This record gives sequence, structure tokens and C-alpha cells, in this order.
Amino acid sequence: MTDTIGQPDAFALCDYRFETIHQDGIVAFSRGIHASTGETVVIAQAASSQVESDAAHRIRNEYALRALLRDDWALVPRGISHYRSGIASLYDDRCGDPLVTLLPGRQPVGRVLGIALGATAALRSTHESGLIHRAVTPFSLFVDAAGHCRIGNFGFAVRQSGGNSHHDGSHGWPAAMMMGSEAPAYMSPEHTGRTRHAIDARSDLYSLGVILYQLLSGQLPLAARNPGDLAEWIHSHVASAPVPLHKLVPEIPEALSRIVLKLLDKNPSRRYQSAAGLEVDLRRCMAAWQETGDIAPFEPGERDQPAGLDLPDGLIARDGALHQLSAAFGRVTTAKCSTAVALTGPSGIGKSALMHAFAKSLRPQRVWCAIGKADQFRQDVPYAPIAEAFQGLVHQILGLPEEEVRAWQVRLMQGLGAHGELACSIAPALRLLVDDFPPLPASEAADADVHVDIAMRQLVSAFSRPDCPFVLLIDDCQWLDAPSRHLLARLVRHPAPPPLLLVCSTRTAGADALIRLRQSVPVHDVVLDGFSEATVANLLAETLRTPARALLPLARLVHDKTLGNPFFVIQFLTTLVDDRLLVYSSDADGWQYDLARIAQHAHTDNVAALVLQRLGRLPDPTRRLLGGMACLGRRAEMSLLCGTFGISERALHARLAPARAAGVVLLAQDGAYAFVHDRVQEAAHAGLAADDHADICLRAGRLLAARVRDDVGDEVRDDVLFRASGLLAQAQALVTTPEEALDVAWLFHTAALRARRAAAYGAALGYVESGMAFMRKAATHPDASHPLQFALLEQQATCWFQLGRLDDALTLATRLIRQPADLLQQASVYRLKIEMHTRRSENTLAVETAIASLRPMGIVLSPHPSAAACDALYDTIRPLLAADKLPEMFMLAQVRDAETEAAMSLLSALLVPASFTDENLAFLGHCEMLRLTLAHGMAAPSTASLAWLGVMVCHRYSAFADGFRYGEMARRLVTHHGYTAYEARTLLPLDQLSVWTQPLSYSIECARAGLAAGIAHGDLTTACYECCHIVATMMVRGDRLDEIRAEIGRGLEVVRRAGFHDVELILLLQQRYIDGLRTTEFPAGEALALDADATHGAAGERLSTFEFWHWLYRATILLLADQPELAAQCLDRAAGFAWSAPAHIHQLDFHLCRALTIAAMPDAPDPAAWQTLRADARQIRAWADANPAMFTDKALLVEAELARLEGDALGAMSRYEAAIAQATAQGFVQIAAMAYERAAGHCATLGLASAAKAHRRAARDHYLRWGATGKVGQMEARHPDLVDAGTLRTWYLGDGRQSVDAESVIKASRALTEEIRLDRLIDKLMTIALEYATAQRGLLIRIQPEGPLVEACADTSAEGIRVHLVQDRLAADALPLSMFHTAIRSGQVAMVGAAQSANPSAMDPYLLAHPECSAICIPMLRHNEVIGALYLENRLVRDAFTLDQTRLLELIAAQAAISLRTARLYDDLLTENERRKNVERELRASEASLVMGERVSHTGSWRWDLRQDRFYCSEELRRIFELDPAQCEIAFEDFVARMHPEDRAAVRKVVATHVEQWLPIRVEHRIIRTDGSIRHLAAVGEPLPAEDGTLEYVGTVTDITTRREAEDAVRSAQADLARVTRATTVGQLTASIAHEINQPLMSIVSNAGAGLRWLTRPTPDIANARESLEAIASDGQRAGDMIRSLQSLTRNTAPVLAPVDLHEAVRHILVISRSEIERRHIAVKLALHAEHPTVFGDGIQLQQVILNLVVNALEAMSEENDRPRVMHIVTRIVDGTALELSVADTGVGIGGNQLEQVFQPFYTTKANGMGMGLAICRSIIEGHKGQLRAAPLVPYGSMFAFTIPIHGGAAPVAESTS
Repeated sequence: MTDTIGQPDAFALCDYRFETIHQDGIVAFSRGIHASTGETVVIAQAASSQVESDAAHRIRNEYALRALLRDDWALVPRGISHYRSGIASLYDDRCGDPLVTLLPGRQPVGRVLGIALGATAALRSTHESGLIHRAVTPFSLFVDAAGHCRIGNFGFAVRQSGGNSHHDGSHGWPAAMMMGSEAPAYMSPEHTGRTRHAIDARSDLYSLGVILYQLLSGQLPLAARNPGDLAEWIHSHVASAPVPLHKLVPEIPEALSRIVLKLLDKNPSRRYQSAAGLEVDLRRCMAAWQETGDIAPFEPGERDQPAGLDLPDGLIARDGALHQLSAAFGRVTTAKCSTAVALTGPSGIGKSALMHAFAKSLRPQRVWCAIGKADQFRQDVPYAPIAEAFQGLVHQILGLPEEEVRAWQVRLMQGLGAHGELACSIAPALRLLVDDFPPLPASEAADADVHVDIAMRQLVSAFSRPDCPFVLLIDDCQWLDAPSRHLLARLVRHPAPPPLLLVCSTRTAGADALIRLRQSVPVHDVVLDGFSEATVANLLAETLRTPARALLPLARLVHDKTLGNPFFVIQFLTTLVDDRLLVYSSDADGWQYDLARIAQHAHTDNVAALVLQRLGRLPDPTRRLLGGMACLGRRAEMSLLCGTFGISERALHARLAPARAAGVVLLAQDGAYAFVHDRVQEAAHAGLAADDHADICLRAGRLLAARVRDDVGDEVRDDVLFRASGLLAQAQALVTTPEEALDVAWLFHTAALRARRAAAYGAALGYVESGMAFMRKAATHPDASHPLQFALLEQQATCWFQLGRLDDALTLATRLIRQPADLLQQASVYRLKIEMHTRRSENTLAVETAIASLRPMGIVLSPHPSAAACDALYDTIRPLLAADKLPEMFMLAQVRDAETEAAMSLLSALLVPASFTDENLAFLGHCEMLRLTLAHGMAAPSTASLAWLGVMVCHRYSAFADGFRYGEMARRLVTHHGYTAYEARTLLPLDQLSVWTQPLSYSIECARAGLAAGIAHGDLTTACYECCHIVATMMVRGDRLDEIRAEIGRGLEVVRRAGFHDVELILLLQQRYIDGLRTTEFPAGEALALDADATHGAAGERLSTFEFWHWLYRATILLLADQPELAAQCLDRAAGFAWSAPAHIHQLDFHLCRALTIAAMPDAPDPAAWQTLRADARQIRAWADANPAMFTDKALLVEAELARLEGDALGAMSRYEAAIAQATAQGFVQIAAMAYERAAGHCATLGLASAAKAHRRAARDHYLRWGATGKVGQMEARHPDLVDAGTLRTWYLGDGRQSVDAESVIKASRALTEEIRLDRLIDKLMTIALEYATAQRGLLIRIQPEGPLVEACADTSAEGIRVHLVQDRLAADALPLSMFHTAIRSGQVAMVGAAQSANPSAMDPYLLAHPECSAICIPMLRHNEVIGALYLENRLVRDAFTLDQTRLLELIAAQAAISLRTARLYDDLLTENERRKNVERELRASEASLVMGERVSHTGSWRWDLRQDRFYCSEELRRIFELDPAQCEIAFEDFVARMHPEDRAAVRKVVATHVEQWLPIRVEHRIIRTDGSIRHLAAVGEPLPAEDGTLEYVGTVTDITTRREAEDAVRSAQADLARVTRATTVGQLTASIAHEINQPLMSIVSNAGAGLRWLTRPTPDIANARESLEAIASDGQRAGDMIRSLQSLTRNTAPVLAPVDLHEAVRHILVISRSEIERRHIAVKLALHAEHPTVFGDGIQLQQVILNLVVNALEAMSEENDRPRVMHIVTRIVDGTALELSVADTGVGIGGNQLEQVFQPFYTTKANGMGMGLAICRSIIEGHKGQLRAAPLVPYGSMFAFTIPIHGGAAPVAESTS
């Protein structure tokens, strides 16, 4: 298209030759010259084809505005034409060149002033024509040769009527985004969208200021490190200030510099308000410059006119309050402790403004500051202000570069850990950064507040730095919800880091939040008052741009009407402007007002009424919408507003536009509308009817409830759920249908659960009550039978319990138990009731409730079970807990059955009260828990029960190794399954039971780890128990009493914070015990008696453990005070409660104290006392056998007392000395002291006065080292000779406050950090330490679990310092052990010299041996843990180490600890790398050997993946099965298919059965090769669980064909040999056998002759002949039986397995041997007493054994003539399962060394024997699963016996087949 003015059209433009003047990346200006006429024209076109659309938009927008443009100040387009691929705008060539051509060089001031005047005039004309340019850059201003300036590039310009928007209407993009590449350098802060101001005429003036700055200085006023990064330009324009021009370029007059700076002000209200005002000042400058060459200073903008009532931004007259807040921040930073500040003042006084100003002042220090605001209409939403505060922080993080955002994600993930989910429930915005926190470990609901505290402390820690605390600002705390009040109070009260500065603002000092806060911590008050008249005058002066003095009357009037309230002042002035009582006059060049009319103006003294009056001027639809908004809270998101009021976003914006214009609401960057002040919200809500309020709440509540239902499970945001519940609770009357009422009731049930999880118990109770109200509206199930009604009532009882209403909760729980409900619901209520009784210390009732709850689940327990019942149940599970079975617990799956899980939960609840009522019940409960675990699967409580079972077995059975194994396994199971909530609960029993097998340092380490885990995971109950465990173990270890008392103090802080009264009493008891040992009024046993009422619970039950410890501590003090009679009475009381502390270390104290008390009695012990004393001695000795390092000194001390009482003076003394040496070596100073004291008494009895005095003095010194100053005082009072007036060796425990030689520290630090090799690092460390400390000798000691280890020793010689690396155990001759123990245990420097205070360890053997020695021991700390020590000494100079050196050495040691750790890691890395190389080398060699070994042994290896059913085969296995060499894997069925058809079914069955049970597989089978040959194979497989829980098998297959053939040959040879042996044996009985056969033959001949005679008679005698024939037949049968028997013994037949009567076999063998027996004159005595003589086996083989034994017996007695020859054959039943047959003789017998040799093959004592008979007999008997043995008889003879089972499938070996 072309314009009608007659400019060239598109065709004519082709005749022009164009040259580009300039381009900004979007639009390019070009000058064209006509080829023939020389006529010139300027066009604007797209700079490239990529930006055609943007360029076309700008060209068309400019052309549309051409009617408003004039040639004298603008480039006016004459037309637009199609050109090339786009369009072009055409201009007359009168514009000159763009201003950018003058840059970047610096221009003269005069020329700049001329350009500035021309540009300002052009801008003034632009604005007066009703346009805002919005893109003023050096490319937009054109200067011709005459210096005339015009403005162009109106592509972004808009009319002022639409210029209030930040965005261009055509595209909706921010203007800066559509500008060219250079445009961001010239955009105003309003262009960035980061301010609350719209782009207007003042924005153009800002851009002009940038251009003028650049012309005058040659550089931009603001810079960006990366000019291509828009974000950096945005930050610069909003947050950076330019350097004043006159400071950058001295030649520039200051007045001109101030004009430019005014143009560049970030706040539009402080800039020039019009181009006309700027033009006036520039003309003044031009005149002065032309006249004098200088410009006199003047105030810029004096003649400028404001655009309206521009109220000042920022803080006014609050410098004092801001200073107080800054001082509070400084105190928190310095003191490292949390502080609370209360900011109080009436509404509108400026509290919010002060908070934001304070937060802004902290930004340069990079302090993370969160600001939240409570909402009066959302007090039912827990933690809403805290959530809002952290939402702001999250949004700040999301605005950072990607790398920093990822770093924050990692930081939050690591910092919050398992508590991340809980932190997200409080601050949901955290999910924008991390959406996959691990789930929160399950824990008791009563600890929810503890978990919330941990989560919030960890969240605060994430935003804190050691030198920079976190700042939390909560506005309008008078509306703070109760959970937030409680949480903030706990956060500030908590002593542990990180420190927190909490600033709360309230309208009055009596707000609930402040009252609760003041009850917890001191609160610093900052009170804000109204403005003074002077301040109001200054505010008016800045607003009206009039001197304050002239405004004093108006200021006085405004102050009188507003009382100086800042918000009221602003609202009042705005009202005056609205009512035209305050107007700006151009003629008068200022604001005009009439005091009299203002004074008569109707006004109100109530801020809310004034705001309401202003709201009344808004349109009705706007007012109604604002009232509805107020119901939804201080701010509401767009979607909720549109859904609630049923309008579109466009309509919403239109309806709220008047409110935005009036400054009532604002549109936040996140698209939410918010009231500008809570007073506005209150006023808007005041105009809303009650019915309308409920209706709006219902509609909004339904919308939010729909969002909740659309989400799944835990993905529902808590804040949405709480907000929906709160709104629906206000609309209860409008919900009429039962269905909706029931749905809403479920919603409230869910909200109550979430609120309880977040420790918002009060809110949860409110949700429960609302839910029950809706259940009543549903009117379908008014009783508790409905599951939801029952669940709500259970929730109510739980909330009452957690809020401390125990009586109400208990009553309701009791009622619920009687209601019909399913088993799981009943179990849940029972569990709650058990916890209630336990919390009330009603342990008996808790036990009864638990037992009743378990009965419906099939678990029947007695409140006082017998020991036999306990033993029986333990015997059923003990085999499964054996050392080889216990690791299988790792493979137990998680319990899946809900009822079993409920039963475990109830058992877990039972165990705590049971431990205080009956030890058998507690033991039975743990056994039952483990039984369920082993049967049904693993659960978290199972780990605690396993650990406590370890305690019980130590106590009941003295099975210390088993107990420690259980405890360690429980700890490993917690780690394996991630049961972090149970970490402390397993460490508590582990530290208790480990004392019996481990060093006490291990027990204390476990206890401290348990304390840390309990606090970290919210298990405060266990943490409290760990506190007193630590103290008790430290007592037994012999730690200094002052250190123990400090530990008690730390424990009391934890316990009192948790509110655990019972443990607090125990700690107070321990404290009084320590004080009793230290008091000058020693003994003070009565001081241990606490208030009796204080030690009883509500039901009058006194803690059994407390009773035990109470009487034990009293007895100990009385014993040390030499009052054994009173101590014995206390011990009798303690004995009744000893059961309550099973396997506790105080069991040692009890037995030791009782033994020493009995021994200390003035009279000789009676028999009962003797028995008790000896029993205690045996018990302590048994403990010493299990843990010598721990208990040997105590055992020796008691045994010394026994020896003394028994009159063994020398034995007693030697044992005393041994006890002292052992106690000293192990650091048990109190035992050494008691041993010295007892030895002193013994020496005194023996009349050894000097020895007694020496031992007494040593006892006094050791008691002093222990810290028992009371005991020391008593000893010194009784023995004045102990007091030595001479100078003692001195001692110092450093506190680290001495001055430091900084240069030495730097040098040492550099030397230590530069070295990485461990050996060289140690050399440097020791050299530096000895040089700086002027020491002669030094030791580097490392703490290891097995004890301290000396790693390096350094000595000074004439050649210098020499360092030797060693690995020696710490010994008493290497250093003073007392110094070392003190430094290690206290974590502080220990020093010996002449200038320090008295040394309680003056008797240390090392120091006595080196009296002139000065020494210092510095602990090496890493993360507050002692990892080693540096010991230095000088024997030449007594005061070698000064206090100044101490601090230096401490720093060196600290640096060394870090460097050593790094070096050790590096050394370990080198070692690991070398080891890995060796392993890889060995692995390669092993693989080669494996391949060769498989090939040689014909063994192939395989791996079977059951999940994929794939066999992975080795090369040899593929060869055996004739598989393709390239086929490395096959399926199982393919594997089976290659087996012999007859073996496949059996193999499948074996494999299936074993795989199902994860058992090893062993099977033999055959395969048929392709050549038809059969190979025998043996396969072996072992299960191998994979990391992902799947199962694999690995194994081998061996070709055993050759072995099978060899075995068959061996069996055949064995059978032949057995047959030969039988024949040989039978041959030895030839004479006997011949006799046995001859007898029937002779009888046959005789009877035949007689029969013939009877028949040859004349009258044959038939009867007698018949008798003869019958005799012949009988004798023939007899001979035949004998022959058949011999045949069976000698024939080669297969064995036949059948029942065999051994008695008949014996008789049969005796028949065969009868003649031989008679020939040798041997008497046979049979004692066949076995009632069941039948066994299962091969009769022939068993007869062979009997025959062999009988023949051997006959031969053994053949040469004996001096004694009777008797053979005894005896049978008997053994253990009811086996039959034993023995053959004994009275022959020569066998020697002891021949008992086993006689069974060896080829061993014989006979001249003609083979030596195989007995060997074959043993193989036969073993084949029948029996045993054959031999034994000598006294005085002569021998006995051979075999035993075989009565029943069993025995397989004879000699001739068996496989």
C-alpha cells in the first residue's frame, strides 16, 4: 500500500540505492538516493527476515499515530509501502542522523546541553500530544546538521489514556522484550515489571537520563557483566545506583550531574514529573554555561509540576526503631542464641513498613529474611503465616540461575532429609524446589510436635550461616493461629543452633502470641507511636513539594485529625484530594488548600470508618466483590475468585479496576489479588451481610474441596485442605443434603489427621468437632457404629490426649472400646488408652489394657507370667536367633498382615509399662514380638524388641555374647530397613548391654549416638533415657565428678524441654549423688531423698528404676563414709528393685557395693552374709571372665577383701596391688582409690604404718582426681598427716582464651594444608609442634575403638628433631595417663608446670618418675569429637609451656586434625588403588586358572537368573553339554532337555522344591552325547540374593563319569573282598563245620542200617522202620540247613534289605561255631536283653560281622591257659532308638594305641591274617548308620561292640549301589 501524499510506491523504491543509517536489531533505517534524480528518502524496514512480524507491528503502530505527530519535533511517516518481503515506512530526508552515531565518545557539555534541550522539547511535545514513547534510546533521537532534535521510532508508543498498563496491548509482551538488542540499557525500572509503577511519561524521562549520562561521560550509568543477559539489566535498573557524573568526570558541573541523577531516580515520584520541568532547568543550565562556562548549584525540579499526589515511598521517621531491630540482629549474630522482638503499635502505625525496611537493610549482608502476615479471616488454617513467609524465600530462590537453584535443591534435600515431607506440610512452597522428599519415619503421634520442631529447625538451618542467622518476620501476630504461636515459641526457646531472630508485630502488647512468647524467652519490645507534628510537616513537605515551615498550620490540622497515624494521614490526604480540598495550581506553581474548609470537613476519628467511607465511593459491583474477597482472606488467587463469583478473568479485572485505581487492592506478580492493608480488608468485610458471607464460604469451600478430591493421597497440599475445611466450617448451615454432609465430614477427618501430623492439635480438634457436626447433619448414623463416626471420636480422644485433657480422653477411649467396631479400630483405641495410662504413670492399668487388647488377636498373656513360661517361649525362638541363623533376619519381608501389625504395635506399647511392673512379662513380650516377626515378617518395633531381648538374656542367662549379638543385629536391621524412628530405641538397649562385653567407651558412644538420634528423629523419650545412661556409664568409668555434673546439666536441659518428669527425677538423683560426694558436709546420704510426692505419679506408682538407683546411691555414699551398717540397710531396699534394671551397669555397682559393705562390717560376717559375699565375688569374677578390661579390677578388689576376711594377709595384699594396677591401667580412678583405702586399712591392721600411710595418701590423691572433695575432706579430717604443706605439682585445664601468634599460626596452617602424604604430614606436624612449643619430646596419639594408639614419636637431639612413625599401644611409661584421660574426656588442654593451680593428679607415676617435667596434652577435635591428642613435654625447663603457646597449639592441633583426616583418606585411597590393582591382577590370574582348572577337572560353572530364566554357562560347561561355543546362555528347559529322559522329572522336582525354599541344590543326572555315550554329571547350586531383592543361583556341573566307573569298580572289589573274607572266616571253622555235618551223616547211616534191619525181619517192623526213616529225614534236613547257611555266607549275592532278628543271627553263628567253641574249651555266656532285637538291614552282612567278632574272640583266647576262657555276647537298647551288640573275651586284649589301628585296612596281629576283617565290618556297620568300636577290658580281655538303629533305611556299604 502507499499513502496518498505521492511518495514512491513499492515499484519506484527499486530505483533507489539504499544505505543503512542504523538498525537496532528489529527496525533498520536506510537512506535511499534515486539513481537518476538524486532525490533522497529515508525508510524504516525490518532488520532481518526473522523479525518481520515485530518490525511490521512497530511500523503499523507508528503509522496509526501519525496524526498526533508534528514535523518540528518528530519523524512523521509519510506512508508505508510493501518492500521486498515486508513493509517499509517512508520519511522525508530531513531527520538528520540518529544520536547513536555520537556514541560512545564523550561529548562537550555545551553540545550535550543543546541536544538535551532539543530532546526534552521533543518529549514535551510528545507527552502534550497525549503519547508515551516507551522506547527512548539513542536510536530514537535524531539530530540534524543545525542541531535540531527530533524523536522517532514510535512503534511502542501508546496514548496516555491507555498508558497505565505495563504491557503493549497488541502483543501482551513487556516493552523491553520487544526492543532491540541495545534497548535494555535504556529501559526504566518500570519497564522491568519489578516495581509497582506503570510505564508513564516519567519512564521516558528516565531513558533520556541514561542517554544524557552516556553523552556526558562516554559510558552507561549502569552496567551488566553480560550485556546479553536481560536479567542483569533488570537488576541494574532496579537495584544499582549510578556514580554521580561530577565524580566520574570532574569537568561536569555538579548542578548538571544532579539533574541527570534526578532523571535516573528509581522512584518515579522523585524524578522530574514532566518534560516541561526538566526543560526549565536545562535552559537555566544552558544560560549559565554560555555566560560563565559554569553552572551554579541549584535544587533540580523546583519548577516541575507533579502528576498527582505522589506520596513518598520508604520509611519515614522510624530510624530509631530500625536501629533497635538492627541491634537485635547484631546480638543474635554475636551471641549465637535466638532472640525475639515485639513490634507493637496500633493499626496503620507503620509496623509492616518498618519490617520491610528492616528486611531491605539486611539484603546487602546476604541475610535470608522471610516475611509472613497473619490473616484475621484465616486463623483456622495452621501455619498459614509461616507458609507465606517461606513461600517468599522459595520464590527468591526460583529466580536464581539454574546452577544455584540446583544447589539449593541439594541443600534442602540434605538438610531436611526425612523431615522434608513434614516441612512441606507446613511450608508447601518447598515442593516447588524439591518434590520427592523421603517419607517421614513412622512414630508415635504424641511426638508430632517434636518432629515439627526438628523439621523447622532444619529448615531454618538451611537458610542460616554460622555468621549470619535467619530472620523471620511475622506481621499481625494478634491473628496468629495457635499452632504457629506454639511453634514460634519453641523455635526461639530452643538453645541449639541455628540462632533465629524472630520479629513479631501486634496491635497491642497483650496479644496471645506475645504472652506465650514472653513465657518462654525474654522479648525485646519496640513500641511505635504516631508521627509528631514535625514529622507530619516533613511528610507534607515531601508530598506537596513545599517547604515544611510553610506547611506547619496544615500539618497541625492533619495531626489533630489523624493523631499522627501514618496510614490515617495518607488516607486523609487522599480524601482531601478526592474532595478537591487539596489541588495543584499551575499558575501558583504548587499545591493549594484552604485550611478553613479542611477544618470544617466531616471526618471520622476511626480508621476503619474512614476506609469504609472511601470504599463507599466505589461502584456497587466492586464493593460487593471486595466484601466477598475479604471472606477468602487477605489475598486470593485468580482462579478461586473467578470460580467463587462465577465470572471470567477479564470480567474480574474490569470489576476490580476501580479498586486498583483507588489504591484499595493490588494485583500481585503471581496473579493473586491482595488488599493493601488489613484495615481495608476489615472495612470491605464490614459491608457484607452474614448470609452472603456463608454463601461465599460455601462456594469457595466446595471449589477447594474439589481440588482436594482430585489430588491423590499425600499429594494433597495441607494448606488447600485446611483452607477448604475452614471455609466449609463457616457454611455449615447451608449444607443440607446428607450425601454432601457425609463427604464434608470425611474432609474434616482428613484435615484432622494432617493437622495432628503437623502438631496443630487445637486445629485438629476443631476439625473433628466440625466433622461430627456434619455427621449429625447426615443423620444416618448418629451413634459410633459408623466407621467415620468412630474414627472422628477416636481422633477427638487423641486430640484431647495430646492437648493434656487426659481424663476426658481416657473416658472417651473407654467408651469407644465398648462400641462395636472391627478389630483394627479397636486395636487403635486400645493403643491410645495404653499410652494414656503410661503417660499418667499408671503402669499396672497400662499392662491390664494391653493384655486385654491382645486377647482378641489370639495372644494370651498373664500380668505376672512364670519364669518357666518365659523360658519355654524363648526356647522356641532361640534356635532361629543362633549365630548362623540370625543374619537370615535381613531376608525377612516386611509384615503385610494388618492384624499382625496391629498386634506388634500393641506389644510395643505394652513393653514400656511392663518393664516397670514385672520383668517376666517384659521378657515374654519381647519374645512374643520376635515370634511374630519370625513368623510373619519384619516391622520397625521388632528391632527394638530384638535389642531389648539382648538385654534380657544378658540378665537372665548371663548370655552376654548372645545379648550383644542381638543388640548389634537390631542396630544393623534399623540401618538396613531405614527405620530411622527406631534408631535411638535400638541404641538404648545396645549401650546398656554392651558394657558386659565391650569397653565403656563403646557404651558411651552408643548412648551419645542414641541421644543424637532421638533428638534428630523426634524420639525424645528415648533421648531422655540416654541422658541418664550416659551419666551412669560415666560414673562407672571413673570420669571426673565435675564433668559428670556438667553432663547432668546438659541432660536436664533435654529432659525438661521434653517434659519427662520421671527421667528428670533420676537425673536430679544423680546430681545429688555427685554433689554428695563433693560436699563439705560429707557424708550426705540423706540429701538424696527427694520430695516423696515429686517421685510419685498420678496413681501413686513410684518408678522402680528410680527406687533401685536411689537406694544404691545412698548405699554408695554411706559405704564411702565408713558407715557400712546404714549402707547395708539401703542395699536391702535396693535389692527388691534390682529386677527393674536388667543388665544395667549399675548391677555391677550393686554387687560390688554389697560385697564391699559386707566386708567392711565391724563384726565377722554370719553364714548368710558369707554366702552373699561369695556369690557376689563369683558374679563379678564371671563378668571379669567375659570382659577382663572392664571388671578385673573390681573382681580383684572383692577377692582381696575375701582373702583378708579369711586370714590370708599376703594374698589379700597382693590382690589389692593387682586391683590397683588394673584399675590404674584402665583409668578407673575411683576403684583405685577404694583399693588404696582398703589396702591402707589392711596395712594398719597388720601394723605396717608406713605402708598404710602411703596407701592412704594414694587413696586421697585418687579421690581428689576423681573429684570427690567431700570424701577427701573426710579423710584429711581423720588423718591430718595427709595434708602436705609443701608445694604440689601444678595443673592447668586450659580454656583457650590466650593470645596467639598469628604469623606462626599462618605458617603452621600453610605447612599442614600443603602436605597430603600421611607420613610427611605427620613429620611436619611433629616438627612444627616441637619447634613452636620448645618441647623436647612429643607423641601423636590416635583414638581408635580398641584403644589409644601412638602413631608417631618425636625427640630432640643434637642433630635436630627426629620423628619416628610407630604403632604402639599407650603405656604408663610413655606419658602421664592422668593428663591424657583428662584432656580426652574434657576436650580441653591439660598442662603441668610450676605456675598453674594445684594438681589433683600429683601422684601420677610418670610425673613422680620425672619431677622436673613440664608437659602439655592438646586434644585434637573434629566436629566436636576427640579423634586424638598431641602430647609434648620438656624435662629441662619446668615452665616450658606458656599460656600464649596453648592457644597456638590448640589451633595447630585443630588444623592438624583436619589435615590428618584428609591425609588418611588420601593414604587409604592410595592403598585402596594398590589393593584394587592387585585384586584385578589376581582376578585375571584367577580367571585364567579357573578356565584351566575347569578344563582339567571337567567342571563347568553356571549362573541362573530366575527372573529372566536364563542360564549363563562357562566354556567348559558348554563343552560338556555339547552346546554351541558362542551360546553363552540358555533357558532352564533347554538345559533340562539335554538330560537323560529318565532323570528329567526327578531333576525338575528337586530344583523346584529347593528354589521355592531358597535352599542349596545338589543333584546327579545323566546326559546322552551325540555319539550315544552316556555321561554322569553332578550339579551343585547355591542361592545368591541380588541387591534388588531377586534371587539367582550360581553353581558348577562336574563330569563324574570316570569317578562313577571307578566307584563301581571299587564296590565290586569290595564285594569280592567281603566274600573272600567270609570264606576265609568260614574256612577257619572247617573242623567245627565238618563235625556239625558229620554228626547228621553218621546218624543217617546208623538209622538207615537200623531201618533195614527192621524191614528184613520176618515180620517187618513198620513202625520202627518209620521212626528210622523219619530220623533220616530230620538229619538230612539238618545237614542241608548247615550247607545252605554256609552257601549264603560264601555266595556272591546282592544285598537284601529286610528286618533282621539279631538274636536269631547270634544263635545261628553259635551253631556254626559250636564245635570250635567246644574244642577250644570256651564258655559262652549270652545276655540277649534287648526287648526289640529287630533291625533293618542285610542279614548276610550282619551275620558276617557277628561271625568275624566271634572268631576273633575265639582266637584271642586260644593261647590263654591261666584263666577261664569266657566269651560274653550281650545285646541292649540304647536311648530307645538303637540296638547295641557286644562280644567280649578274656583273651590277651588290645593296647590303647591299637584301638583305632585295628580298624585300618591291612592291619593285623595274626601271623597269617590279611587285616581286612574288621575294616570290612566297620564299613558294613557304618553303612547301616551305626558305629563299631573296640575297648580294652580290665584286668584282661577286650570288647567289640556295634550299635545300629532299630528303625531306619540303612544302606549296606560294602556292596551298595547308587
